[in-house]
Amino acid sequence: MITKRQLTIWYGLVSILILVIICVGAITRLTNSGLSMVEWRPIFGFLPPLSLDDWNVVFNQYKLFPEYQKLNAGMSLIAFKKIFFWEYFHRVLGRLIGISLIFPFIYFLFRKKLSPSLIRKTLIMIVLVVFQGFLGWYMVKSGLVENPKVNHIRLWLHLSGALLLLEYILWTLLKLHFPIDKRKKWNKLILFWTFLLCVQISYGAFVAGLDAGWIYNSYPKMNNEWIPSSILLMDSFLTNIVHNPVMVQFVHRHLALIILGIFCSITWRLKQKSSVYCDLAYVILLLLSAQVLLGILTLVLSVPISLAVLHQFLAVMLLSFSVSLSYLVRED
Repeated sequence: MITKRQLTIWYGLVSILILVIICVGAITRLTNSGLSMVEWRPIFGFLPPLSLDDWNVVFNQYKLFPEYQKLNAGMSLIAFKKIFFWEYFHRVLGRLIGISLIFPFIYFLFRKKLSPSLIRKTLIMIVLVVFQGFLGWYMVKSGLVENPKVNHIRLWLHLSGALLLLEYILWTLLKLHFPIDKRKKWNKLILFWTFLLCVQISYGAFVAGLDAGWIYNSYPKMNNEWIPSSILLMDSFLTNIVHNPVMVQFVHRHLALIILGIFCSITWRLKQKSSVYCDLAYVILLLLSAQVLLGILTLVLSVPISLAVLHQFLAVMLLSFSVSLSYLVRED
């Protein structure tokens, strides 16, 4: 059978690729590169344009769509290559993730080194990768229309798919290395906090998709207002909390403080119990504090790419640590 070390290396390398593709996805979005490839060729799209004629073909295809006609009219081929690179790199990484799961899976399967449980779990991972490819194209298609801008709900779905895959792999490794007595109960407060963190990351995707980070670049007030008058500009409350960029930014900035406050309480409780996982809580608290400060800095500096990518990277790391804490901290 496959050893724990082999499985950890395999799944660990896949996890690193997922983390990289999430960061590249952030760069792709921030550089407005996501609509540069107007075709989806999941099998034959691995190679980039190799000749000038090939480049002219893909550039002319791009010119047929509203993003070029409305936003980038007159763009040079050199400028097009720059935005094409990030979207192409993003898609290649997606294929590499699929390959890094499928090929070792086939090898270990034929060598009869995988238990039925690992076969099932790896197949779920492969299905999630394939589905993520569909979600990516579903997102891109939303911007190849009259309004050349990807739908923020589809952007959120695409990010959520990547995070679901990453955390499923992490959960599998945690169960492998740290078997838990099934009779022990979940820590409800940590589960609730993890749920709030997921909501916060979702709002981060909404902020990105709605370009809400470029409005109200002041802190703690929003243009000298604690509660902007345009926060309920749309018809219903539900519409506002999902589609209104002012409300979305408002929720994202204030939910961060709520999450930080709750986790301070969690850390204090673990310390009172002399929990062996108190050190992990301290690491999360440190990352969480850095994330809040980084979010504020990203906002007031009007979303510089380097800080925005680091902000997304820390969000993924926080989610992974929170999933680990949720798994490990149980009650008798």
